[in-house]
Amino acid sequence: MSISHGVVRRGEIRRSAEDFTVPACLNTLKEYQLGFMNTALNTSLLLYSSFAADKNLTNEQANAIFTQVNQQMAQTNEFGNQYTIEMARLLGVTLQAPPTLEPTAVGTAATPE
Repeated sequence: MSISHGVVRRGEIRRSAEDFTVPACLNTLKEYQLGFMNTALNTSLLLYSSFAADKNLTNEQANAIFTQVNQQMAQTNEFGNQYTIEMARLLGVTLQAPPTLEPTAVGTAATPE
């Protein structure tokens, strides 16, 4: 089985980031960056290897893979959030939640009388 070029390239980028030397003050930021990259790469590998190896998965097997993918994506998201928080701390800025929009009703057009 060959791994797609995109997965291989992401692995090369991750190794390059790992080898890049940063000042001690950026070690935590780098840790979150690599955590994000590792979990994203592992998720890609899981998907690729699961579906490329056996195209006749049962629903139960596919659901188990999707559960793993969802867990890994949540972990990837957490690393991304931690990275953003650490970057804000290093820059001395306060993060603010984006404004929320008021929900609009869908399919409530007025009917003619």
